Amino acid sequence: MAQYVEGDRTLPASIRRDSITVKEPETSGFQSSKLVPGGNLALQFGDPYYYDISPSLGYMVTDKLMAGLGVIYVSMGGRLPNSNQKYNYTYYGGRPLIRYRVMNDIYANAEIDFLNAPYFSSTNFTIGQTTRKWTTNPLLGASYVIPFGKRGGVQATLLYNLNYQEDYSPYSSAWIWRIGFFL
Repeated sequence: MAQYVEGDRTLPASIRRDSITVKEPETSGFQSSKLVPGGNLALQFGDPYYYDISPSLGYMVTDKLMAGLGVIYVSMGGRLPNSNQKYNYTYYGGRPLIRYRVMNDIYANAEIDFLNAPYFSSTNFTIGQTTRKWTTNPLLGASYVIPFGKRGGVQATLLYNLNYQEDYSPYSSAWIWRIGFFL
């Protein structure tokens, strides 16, 4: 190739530059490089205890829009203050979610949590005797991302539960704070 002259047809086709084609990477269809694993993991041991294992998997639809699904599992329990009475509650379900980059590290978030949760009201509050109920919680808010590496980051999110009802919601407030990660 040191003696190669552009357009010389006397060289064998296997080494002529005009016969070599470079395959461009595909840009349409599913691309695994656009997957965004993430979620929340919270562990508190002792009394009371709290476990939140909520993985998610998103896909970068565009450079600014990520859509995904998540699984939710939360367990908490311990002893009531000034009592030997124990309690244990579990929440589980799933969520579709979207995140849109508004500017730099600020995102708009939307989720719908579908949770199976213990149901309490002033008329049925008895430790150990709970009714379970599916709840739908549309959540809107914003997040701030602190990026690390090429794709990862830590995300601090503030969401508002549009369907918050004290007796029905698994959340203690209409406002929900989360700190999560993605890779």
